[in-house]
Amino acid sequence: MKQTKYVKHDITILYVEDEEIIRREITKYLHLIANTLLVANNGREGLELFKNHTIDLIITDINMPELSGIEMLSKMRELDSDILAIILSGHDQEEFYGDLAKLDVLTDYLSKPCDIKILFNAINKNIKKIMEKRDYKNTVSLLHQYKTALDVSAVVSKTDVNGKITYANDKFCEISGYTEDEL
Repeated sequence: MKQTKYVKHDITILYVEDEEIIRREITKYLHLIANTLLVANNGREGLELFKNHTIDLIITDINMPELSGIEMLSKMRELDSDILAIILSGHDQEEFYGDLAKLDVLTDYLSKPCDIKILFNAINKNIKKIMEKRDYKNTVSLLHQYKTALDVSAVVSKTDVNGKITYANDKFCEISGYTEDEL
């Protein structure tokens, strides 16, 4: 029998499921791939965990007591428009398709009972998105740091092909005697 190798990632997954047996079983597997796993029994608990932690990926059921998965995701979307979510549900997608489409957070809709390999494929697809988003944010931050360092230590201007100045840093304005708008 082939042994499956799991790689733990530096991500935080919020798993929200009201059925204890399913929650316990899926939680075992999620611990294998996420550094941090937060687990909630219903939508209200899930929302509270979301408010108090930085969550990379949400895996949730739809029909739950206190707050449905759709209501929970809607409230989360108001707090963070960039969230990613996988739905695990025993209900037909068509029943909830309109509400889910409005949320614009859904990356996968998987039916219960769910093959763990299919769930892991969906999670891995989302991990790739999470890592790409982190890389992008790090690159933007690094570029901002470079720009700040350059603006403090050098005279910088940028021109278009006709020689018109399109950018000038503060040092350039100071030396030239003109404001950025005048340049």
